[in-house]
Amino acid sequence: MRGKSYLFLAFKSFFHKKINIINAFLLIICTLLIIFSCSFFKTFYTFLSNSSTGNLSYRTLRVSSDYSVIDKKWLEEIDGVSYVISEDEYRLTVKTNNDEYINLYGVPNDFIKVNKGELLTDDEVIICPETFYLGLEPENYNKEFVSKLHDGSNYLGEIFTFIINEHELDYTVVGIFDNDKYTYGEYNTCFTSITNMHKLIETELENCEGCYISEDSNVYVIVDHVNDKDEIAKKIGSKYSVDEIIQINTPTITFILSTFLAVTAIILIFVFIILFILTKKFMTYNKESNLIYKAMGYSNKVLVRVNYLENLILVVFSFIISMIIVIIIYFILLNKYNADIKTGINIYISYLSIFGSFTACLLISLLSTRFALKDKKKSIIEELDDCEI
Repeated sequence: MRGKSYLFLAFKSFFHKKINIINAFLLIICTLLIIFSCSFFKTFYTFLSNSSTGNLSYRTLRVSSDYSVIDKKWLEEIDGVSYVISEDEYRLTVKTNNDEYINLYGVPNDFIKVNKGELLTDDEVIICPETFYLGLEPENYNKEFVSKLHDGSNYLGEIFTFIINEHELDYTVVGIFDNDKYTYGEYNTCFTSITNMHKLIETELENCEGCYISEDSNVYVIVDHVNDKDEIAKKIGSKYSVDEIIQINTPTITFILSTFLAVTAIILIFVFIILFILTKKFMTYNKESNLIYKAMGYSNKVLVRVNYLENLILVVFSFIISMIIVIIIYFILLNKYNADIKTGINIYISYLSIFGSFTACLLISLLSTRFALKDKKKSIIEELDDCEI
């Protein structure tokens, strides 16, 4: 018998059995659960990974000690340290003459690689992100966020007037950098030279009673890779007091990720049990059609193949319906979320989860069928042989 004939029989059998509607519905639900569980896992993991590697705050250690005795040269020579910066050169939130706020970091002139424009110099210049957000007041960071998102390239050559302690200081945007590499999750953060940052902070402290950089201030150590941060912190800790700007809570992260993996595993087990039970009932339901096929002269071998092809059709049919639902949800809802409500967390549909859910459902369907047919030590052939003509 040719493959086309097997397939024809399987299709005919599949669409004539109401029980397949129940099986398909369950597979669709389980496939969606697997895809969304894996996709949430990927979304959460990607956010943590990108944040820890692409945001300077995650790569920063704060050394607290008497400023006058901190050996910056010793810190700079530690393997894995990008640069060392004093508290009066590190970070400042500045207000523009348009009542907008920009976060500024002081960095070495060649530290940030630009995608467009020029590198930093000690002139009054800044470099800003490709996706730029001219912020409102810091406490209202997410208000009117959508309308404030801009293509950073449009700001090349733009002059921002910073209002600092009643001074107006003009800074020109000379370069654009990739957000994900340096300020992942932050859209209104720009960089200027360490020299300029020092001047800006001095201007902010000028004529400000009680405002000063104390001798007991901090030094910030920026490391090359977040994975090296703990080891570098231990080295610094042997000499100075050190802590993290943003601490990655590894046990909590591990627990969350493990939970989603466990949920996915439970879904798979649930699918197997349900399909196992339904398949056993299906074989009882299927005896009548097997009698008809055997009366037509089809052998047990043919009926076995048709049975498995029918399961394959069930999985493929359910998977196609599931993917249509996923695409609709993603492009109508999730894609809109990613595009219009930027929060620093992009929602991903995991291609691995799509492939994995299809493979898992296929294997589980076939295995549950095989186990069900061999229940009570009966093979599929024995089951079919019970159907006497």
